[in-house]
Amino acid sequence: MAKRRQVLQILRGLIGTLLINTIAGVAFVMLHSVSFLFNVLLWAIGLTQFIYLIPLLVFLGFQERWGLSKGVWLGAVLTALVNIGYYAYSLFLVMKR
Repeated sequence: MAKRRQVLQILRGLIGTLLINTIAGVAFVMLHSVSFLFNVLLWAIGLTQFIYLIPLLVFLGFQERWGLSKGVWLGAVLTALVNIGYYAYSLFLVMKR
């Protein structure tokens, strides 16, 4: 039963992290209409992740909520992989010109 509870906590952390990152991504895309620095803003999505994930992970560590912490880490890694894919694709498009 404890293992199932930890799996649920990991899923909660993963879904929460991906939701927060999606909201941040949508906010940056909405800023595209008012900013000419769109690519800089998209690079900033990866950097802003540190602003809220590091304090969250420290807080979860103090609370000893290891399942949620693992989910947050998993969500951060998945977001980083998506960001790397986007950056590689955008670099490919720039080099193709």
